[in-house]
Amino acid sequence: MNVLIVTNVYPTKEHPYHGIFVYEQVQAIKRLHLNVNFDVYYINGFGDKWQYMKSILGVTKKINKGNYDLVHIHYGLAGMYHLNPLVKHLPTITTFHGSDIQPKGGNGKLSVFVSRIAAKHSDVAVILNDGMESLVKPYCSNTHMVPCAVDLQTFKPLEKTEVHDRVQIVFPSNHERQVKNYSLFCETLEILKQKYHIDAEERELKDMTR
Repeated sequence: MNVLIVTNVYPTKEHPYHGIFVYEQVQAIKRLHLNVNFDVYYINGFGDKWQYMKSILGVTKKINKGNYDLVHIHYGLAGMYHLNPLVKHLPTITTFHGSDIQPKGGNGKLSVFVSRIAAKHSDVAVILNDGMESLVKPYCSNTHMVPCAVDLQTFKPLEKTEVHDRVQIVFPSNHERQVKNYSLFCETLEILKQKYHIDAEERELKDMTR
């Protein structure tokens, strides 16, 4: 089987952990299924948002001329090529990651618009939670909830080597990324402190290696 991954979240030399989960998913499938081959069409929108527009023709050309059995879109906005009526339809899976399809706290109206189109053209939609299911279901009835996995070879519980007086709660991203909804995290901390009298301390995961 030949699979084309179309995504705007994938690691590069400049951003080695951006979309690392997509890369690791590909590697895991390769280990389990030796007969599955992958190509990746990466839309690098970090410095040039026009890459999304260019992908309409770029992905179309790759699909129409390639020998692919399946397309897997990671992140709804990467499905912009569906705006091209000349693209050949192949069995398609779209994995939505939340900020692509949700209007509130997401990446804007364009992302939601394109994500809905991607859902309409998908045979299967992968979602992460109930809220996302309600957003995707009107456009693709075949949804499957598959939360992001954790590589237990990399992340595993260790014995405690120190004891903290305060409960430490991790915010697993950068405060400045609006899509991560830091304000909701702060509200949660206040509830813990005011209602449950838990002395909670925040730890921010920013600019760290894994």
